[in-house]
Amino acid sequence: MTTSPLVHSWAADAHSWLTASTSSVASPVAPLVARARGYRAVTEREAKRFAREERVGNANSHRYQQMSARLRTDDLLVVPAFFAVAVADAARDGRPPMPSCLFGLTDAARYEMPPLFLAGNAVDLDCHPALPEHAFIGTPILVVSGILTSDAVLTAQLVHAGVDRHELEVTADETVHAARDRLRDLITKHVPREDLVLVLTVPAGTNLSQTYTWDRFAEASRPVIIGLESDRGDDWATWHARNTLRGTISAAGMNPENLNAGPGAGVTDHTVLDDLMTVGWTQLRNDATDAFPPQPMRPRTAMTVGTRMVADDGYSVEVLVEDPTDAYGRPGARRWETETRIGGRVVKTETYRAPTSLERETGILDPANEVGDNSRVTIEVSWLSADGSPRVEYVTGPLKVLNYPPNRWHADGHASFSRALGLLQHPEWPPVKHGREWLSAVKANDAASCTQATRWTAMGWVPTPGTDVCAYISGLTVITHRPADAARVLSGVTEERLHGAGSFTLPEADSAPFSDTWTARVREDMDSLIEHYIDLAPWKDRGIAGTVLAAGLRSSNPLPTTVVLYAQGPSGTGKSWTASHIMGFHQARKTWTGKHLPGNLTDTPTATELALSHAPIWVLDDLAPSASSQDSTRQQAAVGDIIRNVHNQTAKRRSSYDLKAQQTFTPQALLIVTAENAATVSSVRDRTLVLNFDVGSLNSPAVDAMDEFRDKSLAAPRLLVAAVQMMQQRASKLGWAGLVAELEVARTEAKAVVRRRTATLKLGDKSPERHVEMTADLLLGLVPLRQLAERVGHTRMLELLAPGAPGSFVDGVISVGTQSLAEMAEQSPGAIALESIISVIRQGKAHLELENTPGDKPLPDGSDAANRALGWSADANGKLRPLGIRIGILTYRRKGGPNDLVYIDHNAAFEVLKSTFRDTFPHGSTARGTLGQLGSEGYWYPGINVTSWNIKLRPGKTDRGIPLTVQTVLGEEMQQVER
Repeated sequence: MTTSPLVHSWAADAHSWLTASTSSVASPVAPLVARARGYRAVTEREAKRFAREERVGNANSHRYQQMSARLRTDDLLVVPAFFAVAVADAARDGRPPMPSCLFGLTDAARYEMPPLFLAGNAVDLDCHPALPEHAFIGTPILVVSGILTSDAVLTAQLVHAGVDRHELEVTADETVHAARDRLRDLITKHVPREDLVLVLTVPAGTNLSQTYTWDRFAEASRPVIIGLESDRGDDWATWHARNTLRGTISAAGMNPENLNAGPGAGVTDHTVLDDLMTVGWTQLRNDATDAFPPQPMRPRTAMTVGTRMVADDGYSVEVLVEDPTDAYGRPGARRWETETRIGGRVVKTETYRAPTSLERETGILDPANEVGDNSRVTIEVSWLSADGSPRVEYVTGPLKVLNYPPNRWHADGHASFSRALGLLQHPEWPPVKHGREWLSAVKANDAASCTQATRWTAMGWVPTPGTDVCAYISGLTVITHRPADAARVLSGVTEERLHGAGSFTLPEADSAPFSDTWTARVREDMDSLIEHYIDLAPWKDRGIAGTVLAAGLRSSNPLPTTVVLYAQGPSGTGKSWTASHIMGFHQARKTWTGKHLPGNLTDTPTATELALSHAPIWVLDDLAPSASSQDSTRQQAAVGDIIRNVHNQTAKRRSSYDLKAQQTFTPQALLIVTAENAATVSSVRDRTLVLNFDVGSLNSPAVDAMDEFRDKSLAAPRLLVAAVQMMQQRASKLGWAGLVAELEVARTEAKAVVRRRTATLKLGDKSPERHVEMTADLLLGLVPLRQLAERVGHTRMLELLAPGAPGSFVDGVISVGTQSLAEMAEQSPGAIALESIISVIRQGKAHLELENTPGDKPLPDGSDAANRALGWSADANGKLRPLGIRIGILTYRRKGGPNDLVYIDHNAAFEVLKSTFRDTFPHGSTARGTLGQLGSEGYWYPGINVTSWNIKLRPGKTDRGIPLTVQTVLGEEMQQVER
């Protein structure tokens, strides 16, 4: 493209059919281009006729009055607009297009009046009606804001193509249609197709977001140069218009380009038309670029009338108002008025949640969980008091607060105020009339400074933003590998969520981790711990000492735990005291004692459920007999449910009134239960590690020293902090996933050690795997301590943590696990059922009788003691009579053989058992499920396979019941028989 001459203004007499003032307005446009579009002048004298012909409106209409006001100042240049789509269709079909609407223009430089819409239909994309058909196909597109600019660009293209200026003039008698045909021929003849640019106008009021408007012109990769300008002449409005159209054009599949006469280029100093007249068409065309400028600052007065904004000082909300349009159609002056003398901003949003299992495995924060139903928002509200001093108050509540106007924050949004009095005393609080508008202004105020953070509702290990080394939270303590990360890890376990949450706070480190001072302190604390746990021997059972240590440090190991410790024994034997020493690892000062533990059995199940999901360790203290059988039953059932949930890591599910799932609280804490009686339900016993206490279990002279160690030394919680730091140090070298993999290997090795120890136990059909899992889980608490001892070189601690070493802490934990397993095997469901059957018979609540002679004693040749053992007792005359109900018969296995086979009627027997031993056989137990254990555990009559309740023992007879030997029922054989 060669350099084009500049486009000069046309003399006033060139537009001979226009008046002098309107010729001045049309001076950038060639007369032929103007005549071909249909420019015309209207004077004040012609106003009525023009209004009648063009249907502007009667003399009382607003549009007519605006036109009349302008005509009183100057003549009006009337410019028709044409739908670009209609022009393209007309060029193809060879028929003339019709104008879509009329605009009235005056000298904008003198009067600052925007184009006046006079008549016609809705505005849309416009182009010159003389464009030939090939101008709409394959040509670049230039989009401008004004029709005068569009026609001036068309003039520039003709001049640049070499069309003589005289050819662009018109005679007085040349009609519009003749001019249109001549102009079309000049374009076709002189402007090469590769140089032709289709100029489209976007008049004021056009919807820039409508993609269907561009469908007629959409061609893949077609360049569209955007040269829009704001009618208010500010950078932000121009940027907004261009950016909106940019998105629309991109959606249509074309390539948007920016004409550098907009934001950042001084749009208020020059326009597209100014540039065209100054630098010429060639330079203007070359100014198009793919780069669009960044969003400029939006001036306050450029906003929509009625917009509310927080004032610059932040202490009120203002509304943008505009004076009425004047008689000339010029918009009125805009100004900001104070509407509410209270301002504010949204300070932060915080999501309260527990880390997911994947986050704890990988150490990487999952951003998909960062906003949810448990998010909360903090709003800063500011105002000036009567004396002019600033006041600030904070309103916090669920994220849904931002959906409600301020007058509904307390009732519907459950918001809370930082002061009891203050904002609530303000005479304008809450804003009612424009409450939602006030809230919109507060949301928009300084929105970029609003922070988003996660508050963790579970203590223990949580992911850290920016690193895969997790942080550890306990109470108010946050331990991070890098000190700078501490500010980004926030605890969400507040006092409102967990009463006494601050009691789990740990001592502050007094030296940098792994420094010489730190190493010396760790060694001193290990010496002190060994002195008190081993040398003083406060527990006569060394296994309890190891269990206390492992349980106290278990939360320092990042692997999740499902351990439940069940401390059982008479009152005053040291159960709660022992639990307090486990809790002593989680305190920064004297907090936990035998009389003050985090939870007890009077807590509601829901409160305990929440506590287990928030804390790293929890105690349910004092499960004791109750004067009320109902209370005792309720407590036993509640404890059983809690133990199952902890062991299985399952949460109680709930639904809301609208049948939507509510939040669940998965237990994560190591649980300690203290009770005077052993658990009676086998499914509960099978999920606990039992610590047995009796009179003399504690070494009394060491108790006071241990209390002082727990309350004043704080060596135990400092070791917990050091163990956590040790884990973080390992993770910094291995990566968090590598650390988790290493700890899983340690768990596997611990299982192997425990499994070898359980192999020596006589368990019968009892599988040891559940207790192997629990014991290995508890042993994981000693892994960080062992790595810590290796780091600081503490030889004696390493010896006490060596697997298989007699008297070691590891050996003590294993002994507790194997002892719990052995007791469980001895108290198997089948053994308990058999003991219960024998017991109800000897209590006189049931009896057995001979099959063939029901009225006679079951053992005619047996002693009275033997018959009494089968439920028969002598009356006043010395005759044996049955007691209670019949629950079975005594018969023979083979005809002619001895009467040594007892058939227990399982239904009758179970009814007696349930009424006698309610705790042992709770509601929900069944005869088949309970008494069927006798067969699976080998108590049935020898030689009988456990296949069905219908048993064929004798030819021609099908017996139904539980077959036992008479010696088993007499109690002479209480061990399992060989099958």
